Amino acid sequence: MNPDLERLRAVARKEPAIGALEAAFVSLRPLPTQHELHRLSLPPSFDPPRFPQDFLRLLYWLRSPQVGVCLDTANSLGCLENVEQIVQTLGPRVVNLHLKDVGIVRAPHNKGFIVEGRPTGQGQIDFPSLLKRLQEFRVDPNAIVELWPPPEPTLAAAIEKEETWARESVAYARGLIPSGVAAAARVHEVSTL
Repeated sequence: MNPDLERLRAVARKEPAIGALEAAFVSLRPLPTQHELHRLSLPPSFDPPRFPQDFLRLLYWLRSPQVGVCLDTANSLGCLENVEQIVQTLGPRVVNLHLKDVGIVRAPHNKGFIVEGRPTGQGQIDFPSLLKRLQEFRVDPNAIVELWPPPEPTLAAAIEKEETWARESVAYARGLIPSGVAAAARVHEVSTL
């Protein structure tokens, strides 16, 4: 494995400042070869007040078709952007798609909101529209079902919930992405965080 590529991945996962990420890329000039840098996706979790415009600036600065973004359908809430806004800005550069659904409800005391995970397709994310929009950009990202199940009182209850949500979510995703269709996405795995 290329140690520079590993350093790049570590910075991309952990560094909160776009400037530091740019510095990491400068230190890698020239960029790793196409074979070393196979569809590297950068997590869009940097400095929310400047995201996604600064992230797009970084992608243009790199000028590499081998570098794209991981679009997580819930993380954009942290920078006060909805999925449609993120796709409009970064859609052409999406190489990895996290199918993560959420429900947003008013807190019981009516002072704020609670964002909680839901099984994919049972929350507020409009996945059919999202996949259609990505098809319009002619991108072909990998799709990963990611779940945010709320805590349960026991480990056994948590495991049962996660297994149920995983089955339901993968079934929903496979219904959206017919087998043999190359455009939009493919379901590869289930991860729970």
